[in-house]
Formats: sequence, structure tokens, C-alpha cells
Amino acid sequence: MTDELYAMPASAGQERMYLIHQMHRGHTPFHITGALRIRGPMDAAALADALNTVVQRHEALRTVLRLDRTGQLLQVIRASSPVELTREQVHPAAVVRRVEDFARTPFDLDRGPLVRAALLGLGTDDHVFAVVIHHAAADGWSLGVLLDDLGAAYRARLLGREPELPDLPLQYADYAVWQREQLDSGAFDGQLAFWRRTLDGARGLRLPSDGPAEGRATQVSAQMTLAASEHADLDTYARSRGATTFMVLVAAFAATFTAWSGAADLVLVTPVAGRTQPDLDRVVGLFSNTVALRVDTAGDPTFDELVGRVRRTCLDAFSHQDVPFERVAEALAVRGRRPEPVARVMVAYGNTPPAAARPFPGASVEPVELPANTGGLDLAAALDPAPDGGIRGYLTGDGSLFGEATVGRVARAVNAVLDDAAALGGLRLSELPLPVGAER
Repeated sequence: MTDELYAMPASAGQERMYLIHQMHRGHTPFHITGALRIRGPMDAAALADALNTVVQRHEALRTVLRLDRTGQLLQVIRASSPVELTREQVHPAAVVRRVEDFARTPFDLDRGPLVRAALLGLGTDDHVFAVVIHHAAADGWSLGVLLDDLGAAYRARLLGREPELPDLPLQYADYAVWQREQLDSGAFDGQLAFWRRTLDGARGLRLPSDGPAEGRATQVSAQMTLAASEHADLDTYARSRGATTFMVLVAAFAATFTAWSGAADLVLVTPVAGRTQPDLDRVVGLFSNTVALRVDTAGDPTFDELVGRVRRTCLDAFSHQDVPFERVAEALAVRGRRPEPVARVMVAYGNTPPAAARPFPGASVEPVELPANTGGLDLAAALDPAPDGGIRGYLTGDGSLFGEATVGRVARAVNAVLDDAAALGGLRLSELPLPVGAER
């Protein structure tokens, strides 16, 4: 096509997203969605213009994926790829469902664009701006970058000026070149050897399923919340164990999953930002990686002891986080066996930077809370520090496996441990208030 700038081999993450897209056409577990509630005056034309300014700024948002004649996947960067701002009126009570419906529409990775946006009118001077990006073009961190740049461009357009955004020294294609050079040179061989040892014999965590049920949603979610005081107590407990809040979160989930399933060898996965250079912090693209945490709960340890085990596991895993998870899976399969996927259950916490104010002149702006996406996994927890000092998020399950009651029960069990972790630290896992096994 005449508007194409150049083509180059895709990154490892893009290869994985393309393969999954081809295998599961019509399914949309790899769409990244964000929405902002904007109360105040809104200039839709200026917003549409600002959106296209941001798309022009970030090559990843102008990229499509195609196979060449040899079967190699290429990322093809276009000179321009205008994005239409969909506009419609929505009842305030139906806005979350409308955003979810908007996010479910599949993308065409061969033709693009891989981003779309909508401005939903809820009433006079009351709107929701929603943006959806395919994971092949961006990650969760990128969503914040896009919204920050959008706010700056929108304010400039209202004043009739060109946005004064800082130049980007690198684009996503530069990162893809670096990653391929590292893979081809053997720079990740030591990390691959670590993962072969660590995940030898590991199996994906299979949690007890409720079985199929007619009328169940594709995904079922339960909200998880810690108040500011509970978050402060959790942080204090974590520091007393030489750990982080994330490590205690993982331990609470691991204890719950052991009580629920009876398994003592658990593999949980978690996303990492993958932005190893400051020059990449303000670039849209698929930099995030997945890291496996193999947690041992055998021997009925105390919760304090489990936190210590998780701490050691996390430190080892994060020091070997550079190799793409796709290559880890390939390395495990090289041994002549075809193991089932180890990535079935995810725990994510605060792996994106805090949101900037992103003010729209004369308007108040707040994020619209959306249920987490399972990303094709059986169960996924996505938690973040909240503006009020607490922790908020969702536990989301595959609706073909779990009912809403089960996901809610598991979320409450984890919350019970996190609410009082310091007092429960000396108790063995079998003594924790985790009735998920008995209720099942």
C-alpha cells in the first residue's frame, strides 16, 4: 500500500498475539480498554483531532501485522492511519456494558487500525471517553501514555495550537530490533537455562471448575477492595517480613488456591513492564512480559513462612525477567514433551505508573472502573493502589469454568487474609480463614 513507511520483523510479543488472534478469531481476550468520565464542556472535534495527533505520534498505533512470502511475521508501519471517534448517546446506568461491548468487536490485524475510540454522551456536559487497543500494539502502561498525550493534545487544540509534546528518541520498532538482536546473539541463554530448571516438571494450576452452565457470561468478576487503613497495615506487615505488598498479595492468593484445590505446587504468572530504558517510558507499544512464579506451599507452612518463600521466588524470577515468555515456553517444549501451558492463573498489582491528572479544561475527570480481562487465562486478579490510599481491583474468571458465586467466594477469602495478615502470620495455612475448600 502507498501509505506504508517500512516493514520489519515483529517482536516476540507481537508474534504471540498474532498467533493467538489467528487461532481464536472472534474472541477478544487481548484487547486493552480504558475509559474516562468527563463532566464538563467537551469539544468532540478537538478531541477527534487530538486522538489522531497521538496516533501519528506513536508508530505502534499505526502498525499492522502481516506474513511475508516466507511465512515470517512483519510489523508494517504506516505513514498515517486516521482513527474515527465513534459518537453515541448512552444511559448512565448502561455505560459500563456499552464500553464492554465496544471492546469486544474484533480487530483486523492485517489491515488495522489496531486502536478505536468512542465518545459516549450521558447527558448535558457529561461524557465517557473510551479507547480500545489490541494487545499487539500496546500494553497496560501504554494506555496511560496515550491518555496523557491525548489530554495535552486536546488542550492545545482548544487553543488553536500544535501540541508541544517532547520528541520521542525511540519508537517501538527500535525496541523490536534490539530484542531480536538479543535473542539471536544468545544474550538470553543464561536466563532460559534458569527457567528450564525452575519450571522443570511444572504444570499449569488447574482450579476446581464449576462445570459448564447455560446463560453464564463469558467472564465473571468480583470486586476486591482494601481500605486505606488496611492497605497501610498490609504495607507495614510486608516490610516487617522484608517483603513487598505484591509478595504478600501473591502469598494470600497461593494460600487460597491451596485450600481450594489441594495443590501445593502452584505456578502463578504476573506481568512486568519490560521497559528497561527510560527512553521507553513514554512510548506506546507491547513492552510488557510475563513472569512465572512457582510457589511451594507444601508442608503446611505458617503464612509468615509462605511470605518468605514467595519473597525468594519473586526475587529470583524478577532477576530473570528479560527473556520473552514465549521463548520460555518454547524452551520447555524442546525437551521432547509437550507440556500443558503453565500460564493459567495471573496475579497483577500496580504494574503501570500512576495516572496523571489528565485534566480537560473546565471539566472533572475520573476513570471508569471496568472489570478485568482474563487475557485468555482461567483466572486473573488485577489490583492497583487506589487514589484514596486503599487497593481496588477485580478477580475475573473464565465463565466457562467458574460461576459468579465461586469467583466472589475466592475474592472474599483472599481479602480475609489481606485484611488481617499481621495477626494471621503465625497461623499455618490449614488454620487460615479460608473456607473455599469446604464450601466447594
